[in-house]
Amino acid sequence: MAGKMVALGTVGGSAVAALTWEDIPQTYESLEIHFSVMAAAAVSTDSLYMSYNNDITEARWFCSGQYLNNSSWAAVSAVIGSGTAAWIGSTPGQAAPSTGMQAGGIIRIMNYSTAHRVAGEGLRNISAFSENFWGTNTSGSSPVNDAYMHSHGHDTNTGTPAAGTSVNRIDLYLNGAGNFTTTSSATLYGLPKE
Repeated sequence: MAGKMVALGTVGGSAVAALTWEDIPQTYESLEIHFSVMAAAAVSTDSLYMSYNNDITEARWFCSGQYLNNSSWAAVSAVIGSGTAAWIGSTPGQAAPSTGMQAGGIIRIMNYSTAHRVAGEGLRNISAFSENFWGTNTSGSSPVNDAYMHSHGHDTNTGTPAAGTSVNRIDLYLNGAGNFTTTSSATLYGLPKE
């Protein structure tokens, strides 16, 4: 059984366009990101994306999952956007009906190192769970919009990094190309090998 997770670094705390980890060690079994974020733009919501090795040119990601938006369940199984990044979920922005509640979640990244990579689809899988609430009703006691998202995706093994190339950089960024708030942060953890 592998040991407990090791914190590899926390990013955030300033108005930045991306939460980035570089020079990621290749000595772990898998990676996990814990995040709490909000879009700084005057929007009600924005999509949270993730990319590897600063590559957002190749259409390589396919995502599927389910989510709850208020009281309605829905499913998604598609290329999100142009497929150049993994869709992690959505986050509130600094606009009505936001009340300052950030999106929080966990992203698990498997098969990120060269040692675990072989040819074929379905590798470098990710799984994500995110949860956020924003807005209140007139009594201020409950959210008017809430979302629970369970999703997963995989790198279709095209583009860069190709088979045999390790993931050494991860970026979280917003689809609207705006900044995160100064209260946004995320921590990258590594799960040691057995």
